[in-house]
Amino acid sequence: MDTPATQLTRLDTGVQDHQRLTDRKAGLVVPLFSLPSAWGIGSLGRPAIRFLDDLQTAGFSLWQLLPLGPVGFGNSPYQPLSSFAGDEIYIDIDDLTARGLLPTVAAPDLPADAQKKVDYPAVRAVKMPWLRKAFEAFVPDASYERFCQEAFWLEDYVRYRILKEKNGLRAWIDWPAEDQALTEIPDSLATEADFHRFLQYMFFTQWNTVHSHARDMGIDIIGDLPIYVGHDSADVKSMPEAFQLAPDGHLAAKAGCPPDCFTADGQLWGNPLYDWGTAYDFWKKRLSWNARLYDVVRIDHFLGFDRFWSVPPADATARNGHWEEGPKEALFDRLFQDLPDLRLIPEDLGDKRDSLQDLLDRYGLPGMKIAQHSLGPREEQEGFRPMP
Repeated sequence: MDTPATQLTRLDTGVQDHQRLTDRKAGLVVPLFSLPSAWGIGSLGRPAIRFLDDLQTAGFSLWQLLPLGPVGFGNSPYQPLSSFAGDEIYIDIDDLTARGLLPTVAAPDLPADAQKKVDYPAVRAVKMPWLRKAFEAFVPDASYERFCQEAFWLEDYVRYRILKEKNGLRAWIDWPAEDQALTEIPDSLATEADFHRFLQYMFFTQWNTVHSHARDMGIDIIGDLPIYVGHDSADVKSMPEAFQLAPDGHLAAKAGCPPDCFTADGQLWGNPLYDWGTAYDFWKKRLSWNARLYDVVRIDHFLGFDRFWSVPPADATARNGHWEEGPKEALFDRLFQDLPDLRLIPEDLGDKRDSLQDLLDRYGLPGMKIAQHSLGPREEQEGFRPMP
Protein backbone atom coordinates (compact mmCIF):
# COMPACT_ATOMS: atom_id res chain seq x y z
CA MET A 1 0.00 0.00 0.00
CA ASP A 2 1.14 3.56 -0.52
CA THR A 3 2.87 5.20 2.40
CA PRO A 4 2.46 8.93 3.01
CA ALA A 5 6.17 9.80 3.14
CA THR A 6 6.15 11.81 -0.11
CA GLN A 7 2.55 12.88 -0.16
CA LEU A 8 1.14 16.36 0.23
CA THR A 9 -2.26 16.42 1.86
CA ARG A 10 -4.82 18.89 0.53
CA LEU A 11 -6.78 20.43 3.36
CA ASP A 12 -8.02 23.51 1.53
CA THR A 13 -10.78 21.87 -0.52
CA GLY A 14 -14.29 23.00 0.34
CA VAL A 15 -16.20 20.41 2.39
CA GLN A 16 -19.57 20.10 4.04
CA ASP A 17 -20.32 22.25 7.07
CA HIS A 18 -20.07 19.36 9.53
CA GLN A 19 -16.45 18.65 8.53
CA ARG A 20 -15.24 21.95 7.10
CA LEU A 21 -11.49 22.44 6.84
CA THR A 22 -11.48 25.96 5.45
CA ASP A 23 -8.04 27.29 6.34
CA ARG A 24 -4.87 26.53 4.41
CA LYS A 25 -2.65 24.61 6.80
CA ALA A 26 0.79 23.04 6.77
CA GLY A 27 2.20 20.17 8.74
CA LEU A 28 4.61 17.28 8.80
CA VAL A 29 4.35 13.51 8.43
CA VAL A 30 6.48 12.24 11.31
CA PRO A 31 5.97 8.70 12.65
CA LEU A 32 5.96 8.45 16.42
CA PHE A 33 8.64 5.76 16.28
CA SER A 34 11.09 8.19 14.63
CA LEU A 35 11.14 10.78 17.43
CA PRO A 36 14.49 10.84 19.26
CA SER A 37 14.58 9.08 22.61
CA ALA A 38 17.12 7.39 24.86
CA TRP A 39 14.92 4.28 24.68
CA GLY A 40 15.52 3.72 20.96
CA ILE A 41 12.00 4.70 19.86
CA GLY A 42 9.71 7.70 20.20
CA SER A 43 7.19 7.57 23.02
CA LEU A 44 4.01 9.13 24.38
CA GLY A 45 5.91 11.29 26.83
CA ARG A 46 8.59 13.93 26.57
CA PRO A 47 9.61 13.02 22.97
CA ALA A 48 6.06 13.65 21.68
CA ILE A 49 5.51 16.77 23.81
CA ARG A 50 8.84 18.26 22.72
CA PHE A 51 8.03 17.57 19.07
CA LEU A 52 4.65 19.32 19.37
CA ASP A 53 6.32 22.36 20.92
CA ASP A 54 8.86 22.47 18.08
CA LEU A 55 6.10 21.99 15.52
CA GLN A 56 4.23 25.01 16.83
CA THR A 57 7.41 27.10 16.98
CA ALA A 58 8.05 26.29 13.31
CA GLY A 59 4.56 27.54 12.41
CA PHE A 60 2.95 24.18 11.60
CA SER A 61 -0.53 23.21 12.71
CA LEU A 62 -0.80 19.58 11.56
CA TRP A 63 0.95 16.41 12.70
CA GLN A 64 0.31 13.33 10.57
CA LEU A 65 1.22 9.99 12.10
CA LEU A 66 1.56 6.48 10.81
CA PRO A 67 -0.70 3.82 12.39
CA LEU A 68 -0.05 3.28 16.11
CA GLY A 69 -1.46 -0.25 16.39
CA PRO A 70 0.58 -3.14 17.81
CA VAL A 71 2.81 -4.45 15.04
CA GLY A 72 3.28 -8.11 14.27
CA PHE A 73 5.51 -9.90 11.80
CA GLY A 74 7.78 -7.47 9.93
CA ASN A 75 7.01 -4.60 12.34
CA SER A 76 4.94 -2.87 9.68
CA PRO A 77 2.49 -0.24 10.96
CA TYR A 78 0.27 -1.27 8.02
CA GLN A 79 -0.09 -4.83 9.32
CA PRO A 80 -1.15 -4.19 12.95
CA LEU A 81 -2.59 -6.84 15.25
CA SER A 82 -5.57 -4.56 15.92
CA SER A 83 -7.32 -1.55 14.39
CA PHE A 84 -8.15 -0.32 17.90
CA ALA A 85 -5.33 -1.12 20.32
CA GLY A 86 -2.09 0.82 20.72
CA ASP A 87 1.40 -0.67 20.64
CA GLU A 88 2.79 -0.88 24.17
CA ILE A 89 6.26 -0.17 22.78
CA TYR A 90 5.27 3.54 22.74
CA ILE A 91 4.46 3.75 26.46
CA ASP A 92 6.76 6.29 28.09
CA ILE A 93 8.80 4.88 30.98
CA ASP A 94 9.59 8.27 32.56
CA ASP A 95 5.87 9.00 32.78
CA LEU A 96 5.35 5.74 34.69
CA THR A 97 8.00 6.95 37.14
CA ALA A 98 6.20 10.29 37.50
CA ARG A 99 3.00 8.37 38.28
CA GLY A 100 4.73 6.54 41.11
CA LEU A 101 4.63 3.15 39.39
CA LEU A 102 8.39 2.87 38.89
CA PRO A 103 11.57 4.13 40.49
CA THR A 104 13.82 6.40 38.45
CA VAL A 105 15.00 4.28 35.54
CA ALA A 106 18.33 4.81 33.81
CA ALA A 107 18.39 4.89 30.03
CA PRO A 108 19.06 1.42 28.61
CA ASP A 109 22.27 0.29 26.97
CA LEU A 110 21.00 -0.41 23.46
CA PRO A 111 23.01 -1.70 20.48
CA ALA A 112 24.74 1.02 18.46
CA ASP A 113 22.51 0.40 15.46
CA ALA A 114 19.45 1.18 17.61
CA GLN A 115 20.50 4.85 17.52
CA LYS A 116 20.09 4.87 13.72
CA LYS A 117 16.90 2.85 13.27
CA VAL A 118 14.34 1.22 15.54
CA ASP A 119 15.49 -2.20 16.72
CA TYR A 120 12.07 -3.50 17.74
CA PRO A 121 13.23 -6.69 19.50
CA ALA A 122 15.88 -4.79 21.44
CA VAL A 123 13.48 -2.01 22.49
CA ARG A 124 10.83 -4.51 23.59
CA ALA A 125 13.45 -6.46 25.52
CA VAL A 126 14.45 -3.43 27.60
CA LYS A 127 10.95 -1.97 28.01
CA MET A 128 8.82 -5.00 28.84
CA PRO A 129 10.41 -5.79 32.24
CA TRP A 130 9.72 -2.21 33.36
CA LEU A 131 6.16 -2.35 32.04
CA ARG A 132 5.58 -5.52 34.04
CA LYS A 133 7.07 -3.92 37.12
CA ALA A 134 4.77 -0.91 36.70
CA PHE A 135 1.81 -3.27 36.34
CA GLU A 136 2.69 -4.92 39.64
CA ALA A 137 2.55 -1.52 41.36
CA PHE A 138 -0.65 -0.40 39.64
CA VAL A 139 -3.90 -0.18 41.60
CA PRO A 140 -7.02 -0.01 39.40
CA ASP A 141 -9.12 3.10 39.96
CA ALA A 142 -12.30 4.64 38.56
CA SER A 143 -10.46 5.96 35.49
CA TYR A 144 -9.20 2.47 34.67
CA GLU A 145 -12.63 0.93 35.13
CA ARG A 146 -14.17 3.60 32.89
CA PHE A 147 -11.61 2.92 30.16
CA CYS A 148 -12.28 -0.82 30.29
CA GLN A 149 -15.99 -0.15 29.84
CA GLU A 150 -15.61 2.38 27.02
CA ALA A 151 -13.04 0.39 25.05
CA PHE A 152 -15.59 -1.96 23.49
CA TRP A 153 -12.85 -3.82 21.60
CA LEU A 154 -10.64 -4.47 24.64
CA GLU A 155 -11.74 -7.95 25.70
CA ASP A 156 -11.54 -9.38 22.18
CA TYR A 157 -8.06 -7.91 21.79
CA VAL A 158 -6.82 -9.10 25.19
CA ARG A 159 -8.07 -12.62 24.57
CA TYR A 160 -6.39 -12.64 21.16
CA ARG A 161 -3.06 -11.38 22.55
CA ILE A 162 -2.78 -13.78 25.46
CA LEU A 163 -3.77 -16.78 23.32
CA LYS A 164 -1.29 -15.71 20.65
CA GLU A 165 1.44 -15.61 23.29
CA LYS A 166 0.30 -18.96 24.71
CA ASN A 167 0.72 -20.41 21.21
CA GLY A 168 4.23 -19.12 20.62
CA LEU A 169 3.08 -16.05 18.64
CA ARG A 170 1.67 -18.21 15.86
CA ALA A 171 -1.17 -16.82 13.76
CA TRP A 172 -4.60 -17.57 15.20
CA ILE A 173 -5.47 -19.77 12.22
CA ASP A 174 -2.72 -22.17 13.43
CA TRP A 175 -3.87 -22.41 17.04
CA PRO A 176 -5.39 -25.62 18.37
CA ALA A 177 -9.12 -25.86 17.79
CA GLU A 178 -9.89 -25.45 21.49
CA ASP A 179 -8.02 -22.13 21.63
CA GLN A 180 -9.63 -20.88 18.43
CA ALA A 181 -13.05 -21.59 19.93
CA LEU A 182 -12.45 -19.89 23.31
CA THR A 183 -14.81 -17.00 24.03
CA GLU A 184 -13.80 -16.48 27.67
CA ILE A 185 -10.37 -15.88 29.17
CA PRO A 186 -9.24 -18.92 31.19
CA ASP A 187 -8.52 -18.40 34.90
CA SER A 188 -4.95 -19.58 34.29
CA LEU A 189 -4.38 -16.53 32.05
CA ALA A 190 -6.27 -13.98 34.15
CA THR A 191 -3.14 -12.17 35.39
CA GLU A 192 -1.72 -11.93 31.88
CA ALA A 193 -5.07 -10.57 30.70
CA ASP A 194 -4.94 -7.91 33.43
CA PHE A 195 -1.43 -7.01 32.27
CA HIS A 196 -2.62 -6.39 28.71
CA ARG A 197 -5.58 -4.34 29.94
CA PHE A 198 -3.11 -2.25 31.96
CA LEU A 199 -0.90 -1.73 28.90
CA GLN A 200 -3.81 -0.44 26.85
CA TYR A 201 -4.99 1.79 29.68
CA MET A 202 -1.54 3.35 30.04
CA PHE A 203 -1.12 3.74 26.28
CA PHE A 204 -4.37 5.65 25.90
CA THR A 205 -3.89 7.63 29.12
CA GLN A 206 -0.55 8.88 27.82
CA TRP A 207 -2.00 9.41 24.34
CA ASN A 208 -4.76 11.60 25.76
CA THR A 209 -2.12 13.75 27.47
CA VAL A 210 -0.25 14.18 24.18
CA HIS A 211 -3.45 14.92 22.27
CA SER A 212 -4.55 17.50 24.86
CA HIS A 213 -1.18 19.20 24.54
CA ALA A 214 -1.60 19.29 20.76
CA ARG A 215 -4.96 21.00 21.16
CA ASP A 216 -3.39 23.56 23.50
CA MET A 217 -0.78 24.21 20.80
CA GLY A 218 -3.46 24.62 18.12
CA ILE A 219 -2.27 21.50 16.32
CA ASP A 220 -4.57 18.94 14.69
CA ILE A 221 -3.38 15.33 14.69
CA ILE A 222 -4.05 13.30 11.55
CA GLY A 223 -4.24 9.57 12.20
CA ASP A 224 -3.58 6.95 9.58
CA LEU A 225 -5.90 4.01 8.97
CA PRO A 226 -4.98 1.24 6.49
CA ILE A 227 -7.99 0.21 4.44
CA TYR A 228 -7.13 -3.46 4.98
CA VAL A 229 -6.24 -5.33 8.15
CA GLY A 230 -3.98 -8.30 8.72
CA HIS A 231 -5.40 -11.80 8.59
CA ASP A 232 -3.57 -12.52 11.84
CA SER A 233 -5.29 -9.83 13.86
CA ALA A 234 -7.81 -9.44 16.63
CA ASP A 235 -10.05 -7.76 14.04
CA VAL A 236 -10.45 -10.84 11.87
CA LYS A 237 -10.45 -13.25 14.81
CA SER A 238 -13.29 -11.42 16.59
CA MET A 239 -15.37 -10.35 13.55
CA PRO A 240 -14.78 -12.99 10.85
CA GLU A 241 -18.17 -12.28 9.28
CA ALA A 242 -16.84 -8.95 7.98
CA PHE A 243 -14.24 -10.63 5.75
CA GLN A 244 -14.06 -12.97 2.78
CA LEU A 245 -12.97 -16.14 4.57
CA ALA A 246 -13.31 -19.82 3.82
CA PRO A 247 -15.30 -21.92 6.34
CA ASP A 248 -12.04 -22.99 8.03
CA GLY A 249 -10.95 -19.36 8.52
CA HIS A 250 -8.38 -19.25 5.73
CA LEU A 251 -8.55 -16.55 3.08
CA ALA A 252 -11.14 -16.88 0.34
CA ALA A 253 -9.40 -14.12 -1.62
CA LYS A 254 -6.41 -11.82 -1.11
CA ALA A 255 -5.94 -8.08 -1.48
CA GLY A 256 -3.47 -6.49 -3.85
CA CYS A 257 -3.27 -4.33 -6.95
CA PRO A 258 -2.88 -5.26 -10.62
CA PRO A 259 0.26 -5.22 -12.78
CA ASP A 260 1.37 -1.76 -13.87
CA CYS A 261 4.43 0.01 -15.23
CA PHE A 262 6.17 -0.41 -11.87
CA THR A 263 5.39 -4.06 -11.09
CA ALA A 264 4.87 -6.65 -13.83
CA ASP A 265 3.23 -9.07 -11.39
CA GLY A 266 1.25 -6.44 -9.51
CA GLN A 267 1.40 -6.12 -5.73
CA LEU A 268 0.24 -9.02 -3.59
CA TRP A 269 -0.57 -7.63 -0.14
CA GLY A 270 -2.18 -10.79 1.17
CA ASN A 271 -4.76 -9.09 3.41
CA PRO A 272 -8.29 -10.46 3.64
CA LEU A 273 -10.86 -8.64 1.56
CA TYR A 274 -14.12 -7.39 3.07
CA ASP A 275 -17.48 -9.00 2.66
CA TRP A 276 -19.23 -5.69 2.03
CA GLY A 277 -22.61 -7.23 2.72
CA THR A 278 -21.68 -7.68 6.39
CA ALA A 279 -18.69 -5.36 7.00
CA TYR A 280 -20.57 -2.20 7.97
CA ASP A 281 -20.52 -2.78 11.74
CA PHE A 282 -16.78 -3.35 11.68
CA TRP A 283 -16.13 -0.12 9.77
CA LYS A 284 -18.47 1.87 11.98
CA LYS A 285 -16.65 0.64 15.09
CA ARG A 286 -13.26 1.14 13.49
CA LEU A 287 -13.91 4.73 12.45
CA SER A 288 -15.81 5.70 15.59
CA TRP A 289 -12.87 4.67 17.78
CA ASN A 290 -10.20 6.24 15.59
CA ALA A 291 -12.22 9.46 15.32
CA ARG A 292 -11.97 9.69 19.12
CA LEU A 293 -8.19 9.40 18.97
CA TYR A 294 -7.46 11.84 16.15
CA ASP A 295 -8.78 15.14 14.86
CA VAL A 296 -8.77 13.85 11.28
CA VAL A 297 -8.48 10.27 9.99
CA ARG A 298 -6.57 9.52 6.79
CA ILE A 299 -7.68 6.32 5.10
CA ASP A 300 -4.95 4.60 3.10
CA HIS A 301 -5.81 3.23 -0.38
CA PHE A 302 -9.23 4.86 -0.52
CA LEU A 303 -9.52 3.62 -4.11
CA GLY A 304 -10.53 0.27 -2.66
CA PHE A 305 -13.95 1.64 -1.71
CA ASP A 306 -14.63 2.33 -5.39
CA ARG A 307 -13.28 -0.96 -6.73
CA PHE A 308 -10.75 -3.47 -5.43
CA TRP A 309 -8.42 -6.09 -6.86
CA SER A 310 -9.28 -9.63 -5.76
CA VAL A 311 -6.55 -12.29 -6.04
CA PRO A 312 -7.16 -16.05 -5.80
CA PRO A 313 -6.03 -17.30 -2.38
CA ALA A 314 -3.45 -19.80 -3.69
CA ASP A 315 -1.71 -17.38 -6.08
CA ALA A 316 1.84 -16.20 -5.37
CA THR A 317 1.46 -12.99 -7.42
CA ALA A 318 -1.36 -10.54 -8.08
CA ARG A 319 -1.25 -11.10 -11.84
CA ASN A 320 -4.38 -13.27 -12.02
CA GLY A 321 -6.63 -11.08 -9.93
CA HIS A 322 -9.76 -9.33 -11.08
CA TRP A 323 -11.66 -6.13 -10.28
CA GLU A 324 -14.70 -6.14 -8.07
CA GLU A 325 -16.91 -3.16 -7.34
CA GLY A 326 -16.57 -1.56 -3.89
CA PRO A 327 -19.35 -0.35 -1.61
CA LYS A 328 -19.09 3.33 -2.63
CA GLU A 329 -21.90 5.52 -1.25
CA ALA A 330 -23.79 2.53 0.18
CA LEU A 331 -21.14 2.48 2.90
CA PHE A 332 -20.42 6.18 3.33
CA ASP A 333 -24.02 7.39 3.32
CA ARG A 334 -24.57 5.25 6.41
CA LEU A 335 -21.25 6.18 8.01
CA PHE A 336 -21.81 9.92 7.73
CA GLN A 337 -25.36 9.50 8.98
CA ASP A 338 -24.22 7.52 12.03
CA LEU A 339 -20.96 9.49 12.54
CA PRO A 340 -21.83 13.03 11.41
CA ASP A 341 -18.70 14.62 12.88
CA LEU A 342 -16.34 12.28 11.02
CA ARG A 343 -13.42 14.13 9.38
CA LEU A 344 -11.67 12.09 6.70
CA ILE A 345 -8.79 12.53 4.26
CA PRO A 346 -8.85 9.88 1.54
CA GLU A 347 -5.53 8.76 0.11
CA ASP A 348 -6.78 8.73 -3.47
CA LEU A 349 -3.54 8.30 -5.41
CA GLY A 350 -3.35 5.95 -8.37
CA ASP A 351 -5.71 5.13 -11.22
CA LYS A 352 -8.65 7.29 -10.17
CA ARG A 353 -11.89 6.61 -12.02
CA ASP A 354 -14.55 9.27 -12.38
CA SER A 355 -16.72 7.22 -10.02
CA LEU A 356 -14.13 7.67 -7.27
CA GLN A 357 -13.98 11.44 -7.82
CA ASP A 358 -17.77 11.48 -7.71
CA LEU A 359 -17.58 9.69 -4.36
CA LEU A 360 -15.16 12.29 -2.97
CA ASP A 361 -17.28 15.14 -4.30
CA ARG A 362 -20.46 13.63 -2.84
CA TYR A 363 -19.11 14.18 0.69
CA GLY A 364 -16.74 17.07 0.00
CA LEU A 365 -13.72 14.98 0.94
CA PRO A 366 -10.25 16.45 0.31
CA GLY A 367 -7.93 14.25 -1.74
CA MET A 368 -4.15 14.02 -1.94
CA LYS A 369 -1.39 14.86 -4.40
CA ILE A 370 2.29 14.04 -4.75
CA ALA A 371 3.89 17.47 -4.95
CA GLN A 372 6.50 16.70 -7.62
CA HIS A 373 3.76 15.28 -9.90
CA SER A 374 1.38 18.18 -9.39
CA LEU A 375 3.26 21.09 -10.91
CA GLY A 376 3.37 22.26 -14.52
CA PRO A 377 2.40 20.35 -17.68
CA ARG A 378 2.63 16.90 -16.06
CA GLU A 379 -0.54 17.73 -14.16
CA GLU A 380 -2.77 16.71 -17.06
CA GLN A 381 -0.45 13.89 -18.16
CA GLU A 382 -0.70 12.17 -14.82
CA GLY A 383 -4.44 12.68 -14.58
CA PHE A 384 -4.36 14.94 -11.54
CA ARG A 385 -6.81 17.75 -11.06
CA PRO A 386 -5.24 21.16 -10.37
CA MET A 387 -5.34 22.41 -6.82
CA PRO A 388 -7.90 25.19 -6.26
